[in-house]
Amino acid sequence: MTPVPLKRRHQAGFSLLEVMMVMFILVILLGAVFSVVRATIQLSNEMSETQLAESRVNGFAQFCERTLRNLPASAVVRHRVKQKGNHYLSQLTFKGAPGAFSTQGTGGNEVIVLESEEQVDGYLTVSLRSMTAAQALAWEKGDGRVGRRLKLLEDVANFEWRFYRVQSGEWEPVWNERLELYPLGVITANPAQDDPSGGVPPPLPGQPGAGLNTAPVIPRKQRPQLMELRLTMAASPTQRWTFWVPPAETPSGGSSPTPPVTPPPGTPLDPAPDPIPAPAPEPPP
Repeated sequence: MTPVPLKRRHQAGFSLLEVMMVMFILVILLGAVFSVVRATIQLSNEMSETQLAESRVNGFAQFCERTLRNLPASAVVRHRVKQKGNHYLSQLTFKGAPGAFSTQGTGGNEVIVLESEEQVDGYLTVSLRSMTAAQALAWEKGDGRVGRRLKLLEDVANFEWRFYRVQSGEWEPVWNERLELYPLGVITANPAQDDPSGGVPPPLPGQPGAGLNTAPVIPRKQRPQLMELRLTMAASPTQRWTFWVPPAETPSGGSSPTPPVTPPPGTPLDPAPDPIPAPAPEPPP
């Protein structure tokens, strides 16, 4: 009996070429999805950094406004500028004003400084330095390690203060630049006593008392009525703020009279009112 051969069953499957094509398509799809997800995460991080930088700048502007608005009548304002490399470094000093680390409401003899320093990458860092009277005296002599410091802003491209002088009607880059915080090298309990002249100019030659006062001539403690801040962050446009400054205290103890403020050039003025015509004379009876 001759055996009948069984028919071979053909098993269905994928060839090697088909498997490789499917894997290639999966790699392309996964790469596209990964690129979209990475771009979304990067955009979200950039938006978060931008919002954080804007909030820091707005917070810094509010801090400056609050500090200037709450200046005591006896506080002293001074601003100096020094050039270092391609930047002009700013030092805005307040003596007798309450600072960020102050435990006293009036500030006493505390000195706070808003200063800019150059970074390694060429940008600027804006810091707040708070010092006691003894530390400020050492800082005036060149010791830059004293006091407590707090970084407020980083990666600043430009940091500039300007002060409006009413007498000349112009904006100036410095204010009380030659004013010494402690001209006699002695720390007193009352900030007003640090000025031996009391804010009064010395008598002119020929006047009574001329040549008798041997105390050093100290500039009068003046304050600007308006201060302008120009701040430019990295890869951001320049922003400007204008702050009002309360008047300073006179030697008699009251506030100095406020002269009429002349608006800066370019400010639109209100038209003068029409003159009132004089009444016509009554006819004789």
